[in-house]
Amino acid sequence: MPKIDFFYVVALSIIVLNAVVMFTQAGIFGVARGTIWMSVWGVLGYWDWQVQRRKRIEQEQELAEAVNRVKPDFVGDRTCKNNAKSPYIRCAINPCGPCKECKYYEQ
Repeated sequence: MPKIDFFYVVALSIIVLNAVVMFTQAGIFGVARGTIWMSVWGVLGYWDWQVQRRKRIEQEQELAEAVNRVKPDFVGDRTCKNNAKSPYIRCAINPCGPCKECKYYEQ
């Protein structure tokens, strides 16, 4: 079952209102012609919306990949006072790590 939101209700209301107006002004053939045109424009609008959505998703994925490729500022526990703040060496006291088990850990 489709999710019904505000825009869905508004669009459906406009379509029904448009069909009533066309029927009162042009009869059943006017309704048929108007329905065909509304369908064509609806399909084109939906297609364009899908294309824009796919582009936005691709851009977000590319951005996420670019962020993941960036090197970290520095290695190790950022809260430790002895951290070397270098992307190559963890700290001056215990350069090989790990920070969790280091007896010189200071905040």
